[in-house]
Amino acid sequence: MTPEEIAASATRVEAQLGLSNIRLERSNSEVGLPLKTGQLTVQMGIEVTPDQTAESIAMRVAYTVVANRLSRSGGEELCWKVEVTYVVDYKTPPEVCFSREELDMLGAVSSTLTVHPYARAFVHMMTTQMGYPSFGLQPLTAHELAELSTSETLADV
Repeated sequence: MTPEEIAASATRVEAQLGLSNIRLERSNSEVGLPLKTGQLTVQMGIEVTPDQTAESIAMRVAYTVVANRLSRSGGEELCWKVEVTYVVDYKTPPEVCFSREELDMLGAVSSTLTVHPYARAFVHMMTTQMGYPSFGLQPLTAHELAELSTSETLADV
């Protein structure tokens, strides 16, 4: 499927659902090295896991954001790591059951777009509280997420 078809499919599925709740399920933060000069390399991964019952769908959207810097030996050293998982709950009509592919598209595009502003704010807040310069995740669009969903995972966004 093309990214446009994936985004359109996610929108069609989402139109049949009712958003009932968004909740923070889990968070974890690690501080490694103290702030020093040097450039950080930041990697972000997103993992989406659907759970469908007869009456609802719960989408777990887990972000992992890791900042490293190069050590003198050429390796990478952890500066900070933030993990945060949100759950997006949807109510489904009783007669509707979605395929795994439809759920994957809904999660990769619509559910991720729903929680991304919260994840951005959380990472920004945590990096500031760790004593590092605040770090803001870039905004994501439905098209970008649809393109990423054509790979095996949304890791390394």
